[in-house]
Amino acid sequence: LYLENLTFKHYGIKLFGQTLEMGENAILENGIMQYFYVDSGYVYIFTIYGWIVGFLILITYSVGAIKVAKKMNYALFVWFVCIAVDSLVGNRMLSIWINPLLFIPFCHVKCLEDKP
Repeated sequence: LYLENLTFKHYGIKLFGQTLEMGENAILENGIMQYFYVDSGYVYIFTIYGWIVGFLILITYSVGAIKVAKKMNYALFVWFVCIAVDSLVGNRMLSIWINPLLFIPFCHVKCLEDKP
């Protein structure tokens, strides 16, 4: 929470996003250069990509979760919930090779029990 608070204090959230320098000796706090990295996926998306893209990503995830819930595809729904919880402390929301859930709203979702 400290690093996320530091992010908002030093950078804030812009409409169209911004570039952040992250890593060791990346931010000046109390006259000392120190480690800085945004761990939370939510804070990262809104800080780096801005309000507009941040809300589009959250809306895409919401549409996908609602879609699989209506189709009663519980395995995919649990995956959405796990990514939502993990994004509080991790930054994997946009890692397509780990988390391809952003594609779900644009795909045909079919359960194995569905008949053609």
